[in-house]
Order: sequence, then C-alpha cells, then structure tokens
Amino acid sequence: MSTACSLGAITSFPLKKLITATDVLYNSVEEPITMDIKWATRSTPPVFTEYGITDEVGAGNSNLTTLRFLNNTYTITSVQLIAASHTSWILPLSAQTQNSEDIVMTFSTTSTSTTYNFLTFVIPILRSAGNPSYLKGLSDPNSQGPFSLQSCFPTNPRAQFAYYATCLAGYSGSASTQNMYVFLSIDGISVAPALITEILENSGMQKFGTYKPPFVSRLTNNATTIRTAGDFTNYVLTTTQLLNYNSFKQLYPTLDTTERKDNTDAYKCVPLDPDASIKNGQLTVDIEKGTVLTKVLEDRDALRASQSSKTSMDPGRIEKYLGSALGIFLAIIVFGCIIYFVVILGAGAVSPTGTVVSGDTTPSWLSQIPTYGFIVLIAGFIGFIIGAMLS
Repeated sequence: MSTACSLGAITSFPLKKLITATDVLYNSVEEPITMDIKWATRSTPPVFTEYGITDEVGAGNSNLTTLRFLNNTYTITSVQLIAASHTSWILPLSAQTQNSEDIVMTFSTTSTSTTYNFLTFVIPILRSAGNPSYLKGLSDPNSQGPFSLQSCFPTNPRAQFAYYATCLAGYSGSASTQNMYVFLSIDGISVAPALITEILENSGMQKFGTYKPPFVSRLTNNATTIRTAGDFTNYVLTTTQLLNYNSFKQLYPTLDTTERKDNTDAYKCVPLDPDASIKNGQLTVDIEKGTVLTKVLEDRDALRASQSSKTSMDPGRIEKYLGSALGIFLAIIVFGCIIYFVVILGAGAVSPTGTVVSGDTTPSWLSQIPTYGFIVLIAGFIGFIIGAMLS
C-alpha cells in the first residue's frame, strides 16, 4: 500500500499545458472509451449552497445522476461553477478568448476494485449564445423546470474529450493513494454572457473561484506542466465516444462485462479484403453492408440438413419390416413341420391291426432337421432385420 504518489505522476488540478492545441495533436492520442450516464432531473431550480457549489447533492436528495464506467457505478458528488481552468485546451483557438468560467462535476464510487475512485468532468463555458436549462435555473429562482445537468454537456454525442489521471495523496499517514480521472470537453458549451451575469448577480458573487474537490484536499501545488508533444502523449488521451454510449454499444455490446452474450442478429458478416480494409494499421469495416449472422446460420443449417444422410427409420417403416420378417419366419416353421411329419409317417409300417410299427428305414439326417433348422431360422431372421435397418 502506497501513501504517496509515484514520481512523475500528475498530482494537481488542472494539468497545465504550454504547447498549442491542434486537431492533429488530439487525434494522435485517441483512445476510444465511453460511459453510460443516467441523467437525473429536478423540478425545482438549482441554487448555490456555498461559494460556486450547487445543491445538486445534499442530505435527503436520492434523485442523483449516476454513470457506469469500467464495470463500476459512480454517483455524482459535486457540481461547481469555477473560474476557467483549461482554456489553452479549447478548440478552435479563437474560442479560447470566450472562456472565463467552467462547470465542473465530480462523481465517485465506493468500489474497491477500480483504479479510478473519482471522475471529474470539466465543461468550459464559452460566452457566446445559449441558455442551458440548468444554468437558467441558477440565474432565476422562478424559472420552470425540468432541470438536468445533461444540458451542461455538449449536445453532439461525438464531441471530443481529452482525459488524464491525477493522483490523490493518502489523506492520512496510513491511507493509500487514489486516482481521479479528469475529462475535459475540448468544444465546451455556449452560454449567453447575460446569463452568466445574472447567475453572478443572483448569487451575490463577483466571480467564481477555483475547484474545490468534494474530498479532503489531497491535490498538491506541484503542478505538472506539459511543455512538449512528448509530455502530452505520456499524460493525455482523447476520445470522441464518451457521450456516444448507445451507438458505440451496438459495435461492442455489454461493454463493461467480462462475459458477452449477444443475439446473433446483432452482428453482420462482412467479407474482409485486407488490401482495401486495412490502412495504416487500422481496420475499417462498413457496418451497413454484409449479411446478418442469423441469416448466415439459417443458410448453414439448411445446407447441413440437405447433405446429411438419414440414419434412422421411422416407426412405420420398422413395423413393415418386422411384419414381413415374422411372416416369413412362421411360414418356414409351418412348411418345415409338414415336411418332417410326412417323412416320418412315410417311413413307418402299418400292422394288420391298424397300428404304426416303426422301422429302421428313417434317414439319420432327418432327426437333425429340428436343430439345424432352428439355427438357420434364427440366423436368417437376424440377418433380415440387420439388412432392413441398413437399407
């Protein structure tokens, strides 16, 4: 158990960046991840409970926004408006001058199996145009709901986010370190300048302060600074799938489970042409083409059935063969008995009193007929049945 963050780890918020943000830079470290967010709604407008922190989380409030990430459930623990923290990360560069405030939301989990105990979302506010319902509620206590934090996120499900991990020192000498993932919206959201002014006036504040984490302060003043592209690739990743959970899940069902159970109609079989589909080490598949796997399996079953041989007889066929065999068996017995007694009677003599007197004229082979006949009959009957079954 380590109570101190490792050397070289990010231990501050925000992560400072001195190099210029570009699309090329962000795309070079893309690592798609997503999460399933369940947005809570409220009918009453939000208010500030203390400097820049809203009443979204508090005693008795059970209607809270949650999310699933890396097989763990997180619950929102803090919503704050703060002074701009990641301005140099915003694209396009011309929009950076419009950023004076951010809205920051922090989620936490009680799971002990995760590497990331806290998730913090930073949404830069661009003073341009727009009236997100949640911020509208903060500006006017008489505004009508519903109000949801979803309105403070980009509306584009493919909006790009940069993310990095910051280490939180142990809160005591015997407590281990924890980690917080920071997700930064590169696009931000547009908010009318007048709306920000109304929020400040309604709250009695002149400006917003810095981020106040919802945990014991464990961030250090030893801020890590990104000075080169090499530093950037060591610490930062990006994704355009963070808010695209439903569409992304169609490609990767049950994303956060170790065992996948998918319906066959959830897949398509697409011919793979390595020369056309693989470029620069990446596989491109057109999911609109191809044949649904269910249909492929149906065709395969039909082909297998047409080529398979019939290995068993139906009951009617068995009854027919057994009836024939039994008839032949009985006929042989009857004819055998007739022949046997005719020979026996023909070999005897009739006395003047009318009684049959046995003589020695009966052939010796005749006495063996019952034994040999029985063996032949049984063997023939068995052979007949085997031949009928094989046919």
